[in-house]
Amino acid sequence: MDASLIENMKHINEKFGPFYPYLAKQMHETLQRARRGCGGDGRAGGAALEIGPYALGISLALAELCSDYAITIVDDEPAMLEQFRRDLAGHPRARQITITEGDKYNLPFPANSFDLIFFRGALFFWERQGRILAEIHRTLKPGGVGIAGGGFGNDAPNDLIEEHLPVLRDLNRRLYKKILAIEEVRDIIAQAGLQERARLTRKHGLWIEITKETAP
Repeated sequence: MDASLIENMKHINEKFGPFYPYLAKQMHETLQRARRGCGGDGRAGGAALEIGPYALGISLALAELCSDYAITIVDDEPAMLEQFRRDLAGHPRARQITITEGDKYNLPFPANSFDLIFFRGALFFWERQGRILAEIHRTLKPGGVGIAGGGFGNDAPNDLIEEHLPVLRDLNRRLYKKILAIEEVRDIIAQAGLQERARLTRKHGLWIEITKETAP
């Protein structure tokens, strides 16, 4: 991967710092809702997966929010993996997080491995997005939830977003961020065969939420 692209990815991860607590809260509450929808008590926690390279920040915030998560971060770019390991070293929540190498199009995990999977940037920076969504669904546990897309977090304050938006837009432009119409996103869901298992949310971003059916 081009060195300038890697540097811009690092900058994006840094500049999103103020939003990671809001994004972690969104992921946590989405899992709670999914579990209540399956008849559970709505408790969150369990095995979580963050797919990189726009990674680590949400995972750290999620670990701080709830100590019941065991989080794996996966990416296929060695330079980003090394950056994640440097940033994680010595962090008080490091014991909750494992960093591993793997391909987002063929996740190196068995089916039914994770309660929560999230991939910030999945729709806007990569090709074969349908394949990504299918892999998220495959590796979800029944009753789990996958979240793919991008944004600032449902509860992020508008003034905070406005403050950081110009810089983030410029970095996204350098990373060739795609602009997708809603119909294009629905086509991606259809390519993954997940029309009955996915829904769109659009508050302070655009996300696909994927659920996995539980056993009858």
